[in-house]
Amino acid sequence: MWDHILDEHRVNLRHASNELNWQVEDWCEPALKLKRSIVRYFDRWNLRTYRLCFGIKIGSNSGIWGSIILKGASVEGPELYFDVLHTEDFNANSRVLIPYKQGVAQRSLPNVLKALCDDFYDSSAIGGLSADRSVVHSSQSTEDEPEHRQFQCAHCLSIYDPVYGDMLAEIPPGLLFDDLPESYTCGLCGALKKDFNPINRMDNPSLTN
Repeated sequence: MWDHILDEHRVNLRHASNELNWQVEDWCEPALKLKRSIVRYFDRWNLRTYRLCFGIKIGSNSGIWGSIILKGASVEGPELYFDVLHTEDFNANSRVLIPYKQGVAQRSLPNVLKALCDDFYDSSAIGGLSADRSVVHSSQSTEDEPEHRQFQCAHCLSIYDPVYGDMLAEIPPGLLFDDLPESYTCGLCGALKKDFNPINRMDNPSLTN
């Protein structure tokens, strides 16, 4: 009950842990500078980030993870642009990434992250995100439809779900694993397509949590 009240009013009890809630690549000065600027923004506005962790992924095959991921998308002049993604249900142990906003200028990231944090805390009350998910392919299954097959990387255990694709590898939603090119590699660790194994959520209840 207290957590619900704190979420609703954005009361931040673990403000100092901002510095511990981030993953950045080793020896990546642009990622470190971005982290510092966003943390300063969070500090200035005393934003609640309890239960959230953030990752900045600029390299193509770095093993950065978190419940919210900033993935470098492009460079235009002196400014970087990022795709903002979050894991399913904001579970940091999930390997299913859902796009939130794409092509966000670096200077706009703090405001986008603030909105996403608000959506996270609001979702506990309304049962889902309020953000515009127009970039996500909508797919509703019925009992008459066959379950879409999912595949798991044998190295990093990330899951390829065709509903979401693999945003880190620039694979759009809606593409079945069997239809992926043979050159496909895991967006998280770079493993080859042949290193993925089929899984069935019904056989492994822990994957549905």
